[in-house]
Amino acid sequence: MKKIIQILFGLFVIITPKISIADDAVWDILNKTMDNWNQSGETAQDAGWKCSKTYLTADQENGYVHIQKLSGADGFLTPTSYPATNKANDYTIDIKARLNPIQISDTETTFEANQITICFGGKKIKMYLKYGDLEGGYLCFTPAWKHEAEEKYPLNTSEWHIYRFVYHGSDYTYDVYVDNLDEPVLTGVKTHYDGSNNYVRIGADKDQYCDMDIAYVKCGTGNFSLRPQVHTLTLDSDCHIEGNQHTIQVSLTTSLVDDDSHVYVSLYNQDGLSQIEPEELNIKDNKAVCTLSIPAVLPKGVYEIRATLEKDEELSFRSKSQPYYVVGPSPISTGLLPDVTPVGFIIDTEAYEIPSPTNEYIFPVVIDTHKHTDENGLFKDGTKPIDRYYWYHTPHDDPGGMYLYTGPTLDGPWAEQGIRMSNDWIKEQGVNTSHISSCHIIWNDVYNKYFMYFHGDNNRTNYAVSDNLWDWEYGDEVVRYDDFSFSSREASYAKVFDYEVPGYDNKYVMLLMINENNKRTIYWAHSKDGIDWKCVRKPLITPSPTSKTIPGTTTRPNYANNVSGPFLMVVDDRCFVFFHSSAGNISVAEVGKNFDMEVHWGTYMNCNDVKIMDNGNGEMSAVSRVASPFFIQDDEGYWYLFFEAGHRLGANTAYAKSERPVTSVHLNRTDDNLQVFAYRDKQGNVVVRNETGEECHYVLYGFSGIVLQTGDLARGSNVFNNLPLTSKYILQIRCGNIVYSLKII
Repeated sequence: MKKIIQILFGLFVIITPKISIADDAVWDILNKTMDNWNQSGETAQDAGWKCSKTYLTADQENGYVHIQKLSGADGFLTPTSYPATNKANDYTIDIKARLNPIQISDTETTFEANQITICFGGKKIKMYLKYGDLEGGYLCFTPAWKHEAEEKYPLNTSEWHIYRFVYHGSDYTYDVYVDNLDEPVLTGVKTHYDGSNNYVRIGADKDQYCDMDIAYVKCGTGNFSLRPQVHTLTLDSDCHIEGNQHTIQVSLTTSLVDDDSHVYVSLYNQDGLSQIEPEELNIKDNKAVCTLSIPAVLPKGVYEIRATLEKDEELSFRSKSQPYYVVGPSPISTGLLPDVTPVGFIIDTEAYEIPSPTNEYIFPVVIDTHKHTDENGLFKDGTKPIDRYYWYHTPHDDPGGMYLYTGPTLDGPWAEQGIRMSNDWIKEQGVNTSHISSCHIIWNDVYNKYFMYFHGDNNRTNYAVSDNLWDWEYGDEVVRYDDFSFSSREASYAKVFDYEVPGYDNKYVMLLMINENNKRTIYWAHSKDGIDWKCVRKPLITPSPTSKTIPGTTTRPNYANNVSGPFLMVVDDRCFVFFHSSAGNISVAEVGKNFDMEVHWGTYMNCNDVKIMDNGNGEMSAVSRVASPFFIQDDEGYWYLFFEAGHRLGANTAYAKSERPVTSVHLNRTDDNLQVFAYRDKQGNVVVRNETGEECHYVLYGFSGIVLQTGDLARGSNVFNNLPLTSKYILQIRCGNIVYSLKII
């Protein structure tokens, strides 16, 4: 299975060497020269080292130690003693090393992966090296037999190099330098989670090879960066709604910057042009705070707040930035998103005829069979659907499995069809898992089949295909946890949508949950065919957003460190992702049509408002949690939201429904494209969306034929807020030679 990992924003850069050494480096943790690798020197920092396993061999050479592992389980060179370190402190570690050729060909399962790993109080730094000259050697951050160009930092690894890691305790990230360059080759890399351990390991994991020469290893407390820099830059608010002035507070921390040095903070557009007068800050104790006033005239778009040093040729400086967004009106308060009311459980937990072995009825997905049957109402294989709608749910705990239900309407009634895919079934396909779960199903236009995406185990997502939503054929693994993040452990709860992101040459996008350092984050991937995926190594929605706020406020959403269950909805040329969190509610964020935004709009459905549980006293009480949102619309334009309701790993599927149709009825039009439609917002106002790309003339008629209004329909949303709530209208729109007629209910 071909999987391509895409790293955004040019993380790896080729830098012209500019050698300099930090003068104040004190190697108080380790200071081991390897001219006597397994013997202790005169200081505690120069203690002897050992091989962790017999699979690794170590030979003393003149001024260095040669280590090699060509088979077996993991094997590492490691200190015999290593002082305790605190993850809250800064540390710097230098390793001088070179690689030797390995006379074994790489395969997909066994391959070269010269590994350097350091763990500070449970926060683990990792780096891998591949042997070769400048054309073939490189530095990377994931073990694999092959890497894409975007993952590599090209380097002649057959020569000696000093690899420097600077760990930042404030945010558990690290920078990587090569040969004491004053610019890192990579910055802000996330650490891995490993309990509370402390260690240094140089070698290779199971089924991986290494052949390395190590001259010395040094580690010291502190940031031994070689250049002054802004290390962190945080905002108390990162967005506002177009047409409003907004004032924000900017806080920054620096490294190696003298007191009373000047730093300038400003807002820049995507062309790199400052949009406001820069604010001057004075650094005190490597910290500074200022306020920025952002004008109301700033148009919608993606910007950045950036900190730079004054133009002083004698002091070189590395800047830092954070994104800032100017956005359209709230999709919740304006009714742009479906306004649904909880109805109840699809089937009461005790009423299931085929109970889940773990009492879980979760991860709902509903498919309308009418969309992909022929003129005779038959599936591709000639079979007839059991009913119009197919609802799948999947328990999570072992053994999981995919359970099918069918119904004539989205309100049911639903008939139980039993389990269609079990954990035993996937084991028969040669996949060894403890469970399968979290299925999501779409129609794939490339292969003209239904595709089901599901996880099993949690560290990977797989797919299966079907012609009839009943018989499923296993496909393959499509993505793994380490395809997305250097510090991840899970890649599950994936949903796939037919959406083309401008500039990516794709047809489908995948949204899924990645576990980073025990925090669940939403990442994404894109594909032309639904099988081969390019995985983006940048989170789409973060669970602990330091600078993320509800637009125009300083209110930060509380997700209790986990977000998951993403569902994509595109409305009015805006892209929204619904998701749940450990806080127990369903929230919504705007990601932009280019997937280059992260604007948090807050809670979409609060579990306290979902009062569908009978408390035994004739009253309905609220559920403890709502999760895994899935939207679908019926023929009349009513929106349905299917979701989990109840505590995690013991919830049942419930649904909510809009009280009125959300789309207009097209009476006639002179082309085949649906480009103008209407809905009522929460206040009952008629909103007409014009997606033709140009202004159009309109005439609004009452049902009696009387002309009520005429005018021009602007691009995007147009609000008619003076129409009676109980009336019906005909809206005729003319765009050039194209005429649209809509009945507004």
